[in-house]
Amino acid sequence: MFGFHKKDRLDLNQHDFEKITAQLRRDSRQMAKAQKQFRKLVKVYPSSNTQKAKKEDHSSENKSE
Repeated sequence: MFGFHKKDRLDLNQHDFEKITAQLRRDSRQMAKAQKQFRKLVKVYPSSNTQKAKKEDHSSENKSE
């Protein structure tokens, strides 16, 4: 999901730290892209529970007045 693949997993038995750090940088860039995509999806498709909660908050505010 979001561009991660099994072959890209980090091999901790590997002792070439330059390769490990390069892999971690790639992974963190991929994660940042995935988070950005996810935020866009959440903005476009908010959950129905969130919408219900907002409606309930507004209705409770109106009752207290």
